[in-house]
Amino acid sequence: MLQKAPLPLGHIKRMQEVYNFNAINNSEIRFRWLRLCIQSKWEEAIPLALKMVTEQGRMKFTRPLFKDLAAFDKSHDQAIRTYQEHKESMHPVTAMLVGKDLNVD
Repeated sequence: MLQKAPLPLGHIKRMQEVYNFNAINNSEIRFRWLRLCIQSKWEEAIPLALKMVTEQGRMKFTRPLFKDLAAFDKSHDQAIRTYQEHKESMHPVTAMLVGKDLNVD
């Protein structure tokens, strides 16, 4: 689904109503759900995505979410600010690559 056009925001909101994906703690599911939300421009998902990139250290989750957040105009500045605040606590390789993705370092 992530390789196609983003889902309409109404679909995302309805999926949340029916399945309550925001409450899921499984990182694999949460990661995919948050990417769908951010790519569909759902502003309510921004804090959840920022929380995941700061708590989940795996690059396979962190890097794509940071890219999605930076590509969304409503979360671009927050993504950069969050990266700068947390880069010292990230794995050095993850911090370096995310910094390059965000054009910060």
